[in-house]
Amino acid sequence: MECSRTQASRTIPAAVLIAAALTLTAVVPTSPAQKRSLSFTVPFHLVHSMILVDGKVNGKAATFLLDTGSNNTIASPRAAGVDADALRALQPTTTGVGSEGDTVGARVSVALGPWCGGNRSVLVMNLDDANKRMGTHIDAFLGQDILQKFESWRIDYQARVIDIATSEEGKSTCNLDKKP
Repeated sequence: MECSRTQASRTIPAAVLIAAALTLTAVVPTSPAQKRSLSFTVPFHLVHSMILVDGKVNGKAATFLLDTGSNNTIASPRAAGVDADALRALQPTTTGVGSEGDTVGARVSVALGPWCGGNRSVLVMNLDDANKRMGTHIDAFLGQDILQKFESWRIDYQARVIDIATSEEGKSTCNLDKKP
């Protein structure tokens, strides 16, 4: 008798827990504020082992250099729609790694695939010298300020695509035909 009571008492709580879990799952509505993931893929191409991604700045086609070493996104004056003729061009530093040049701030919309971040603060810099040194045209450096807006970046070198994941809360919409 002892054994069957012990066995029964172990079986009943498990069944009760399963029934309770199913009931709670059925009755608890999902909150509209709950995050839902948005995943998308953008193609890239390589130039001198640097990853270039096509996107948009202020609704116009732009080529971004994926720059994980830059804290800020940097756009050319043309891409940002800023008159910045007096800016000293981006040049290599004489001490250490990196580049330096004059900048001004601007607010732009940035789009990658279906994701659009409207009214983003970027630095505007003359990228002419960088374009000459790299042998290709780049409109902007995609920096950590935007890269961190996403949950993950997965670079597939074989397929030449980047899988990007974000939440709908992190996804902004903007009118790409107008400046912010």
